[in-house]
Amino acid sequence: MSDGIRGSGGWQAAFVGTAFRGLSLAAVLFAALPWGVPANGAPAPGCPSVGGSPDTRGVPGDGARAYRLQPGDTLEVAVHGAADLAWSGPIERDGTIPYPHLSPVVAGNHTTRELALRIEHGLAAGIVREPHVSVTVREIARPAFVTGAVAKPGTYPVREFEGILEVISRAGGALSDAGDEIQVVRPPLGGHDRRVFRLSRKHLSATGPGATAFAVCPGDRIELPYIGDIVVEGAVRAPGSYRLDAPTLLKAVAMAGGLTFEADTSRLLVYRRSDDRQDPIAADYRSIQSDPSLDPTLQAGDIVVVPTNSLRTIAGGAWRLLVAGFRLTPLGGP
Repeated sequence: MSDGIRGSGGWQAAFVGTAFRGLSLAAVLFAALPWGVPANGAPAPGCPSVGGSPDTRGVPGDGARAYRLQPGDTLEVAVHGAADLAWSGPIERDGTIPYPHLSPVVAGNHTTRELALRIEHGLAAGIVREPHVSVTVREIARPAFVTGAVAKPGTYPVREFEGILEVISRAGGALSDAGDEIQVVRPPLGGHDRRVFRLSRKHLSATGPGATAFAVCPGDRIELPYIGDIVVEGAVRAPGSYRLDAPTLLKAVAMAGGLTFEADTSRLLVYRRSDDRQDPIAADYRSIQSDPSLDPTLQAGDIVVVPTNSLRTIAGGAWRLLVAGFRLTPLGGP
């Protein structure tokens, strides 16, 4: 058999193998989809990466998704009945803390409970009889981001027990022309996909300033749109808030960079605040493109949500895997 034919066979084998791997993973992704869950459903606001359950208030715990400490986190160590053994400070870049009377203690990638047990074990070796140690995270190295209608937009470390109104206060507070809406974009954490929360400042103020109202998580992007801004979120290339003249749905989507491949074009949703309720208006994007007279006019404060199509999400993921596989698989025979 000639080298040319043997090379063609190697290419075919590479194609079949890569395609099989892509389709297999696509099937796994298909089975793992949250069927029956709204595309933009808002689960209980908790920090899966910072606690043991979605309902935790940002307190590192010992659950299956307990937060793992990382360099830069600021800790506070207390020993019951031994105030002189208290310590506070950041985790060093190598993942250790310079705890007194002990060699550097490894803290990185451990939970607070695991670190407390390590310190207890060290103190029990001739320093303290039956020590009881508690470890508290005071600041997490990964900050939250505050943008929009606030006095001092920027990044802010997440503090233990800190609620969203406290973070906004540290950003100088809301400006006079800020709307009532707060949008929080939460990155993928603790096995959860990216999530978007829409909150009311008025409701949060009535609930209370603490984390019981809404806990801020590391990496959260908190945005306060200005009065009159249109918020676009979901399957668009540049989610965010936009100020438009004579705003329409097509204009808002265009300002947000257009739709992604995964977008469900058959049902774009417009949420409009009315009597403290959100009544969604559904629209078909392709129909509006074909007949611009159907393009709905938006109002100040409207929120445009572009859901994802499950099958297109799987197809897009499988295609990216297929392309990546071809880049890694040598073509041709030996």
